[in-house]
Amino acid sequence: VFDIAKLFAAISVFWALFDQHGSSWVIQAMKMNLNFMGIEFEASQISAWNPIMVMGLIPLFSMGVYPMLDKMGWKTTPIRRMTLGMFVGALSFALVAVMQMFMDGGTQLNVMWQFFPYLVITMAEVMISITGLEFAYTQAPRSMKSSVMSIWLLTVFFGNMLTAYVSKLENLIPVASAGYFWFFAGLMAVFAGIFAFMGSRYKVKNYMEG
Repeated sequence: VFDIAKLFAAISVFWALFDQHGSSWVIQAMKMNLNFMGIEFEASQISAWNPIMVMGLIPLFSMGVYPMLDKMGWKTTPIRRMTLGMFVGALSFALVAVMQMFMDGGTQLNVMWQFFPYLVITMAEVMISITGLEFAYTQAPRSMKSSVMSIWLLTVFFGNMLTAYVSKLENLIPVASAGYFWFFAGLMAVFAGIFAFMGSRYKVKNYMEG
């Protein structure tokens, strides 16, 4: 259990990014042109893309992306899926950071530009969350499954704690600023590398019950 806890610790950073689609990304959306094709949107409505995208991306990845990568010779093990997902998560914040830089330079962007980072962060969610839940379940015998699943859920808690801490550094890194988004993009990329390293040394178990 200790080994899987160390591995999952790095995933906390992903949740620090992901849950911001309901906070800092909304703040960014409030500064954008919310009118699209004559329809006036609320900034908070844009996050509704996430569950819609999840429903479409899960079968796309399970029946299309993963089998394709396997055929190309890159076996999509759970750890590899999660590692890739973390780098993709970093990319989503890099996109938001670039958009914010354009806005800071005086360019008025339509809120529909957020479709692309939402798509990217949702792809990361599919690779990490769906895979991680299944992986966590297989890494402990029946007597320890609840403990391992609890550790997985704790990663969300610690991710939110990290976001709350960084948000307190308002004078250093203003929330929803380009620097703020770049900080999280870089942090995610670093921890994706750490996760990849730890994952390469982790001995995968299989406690699937028939």
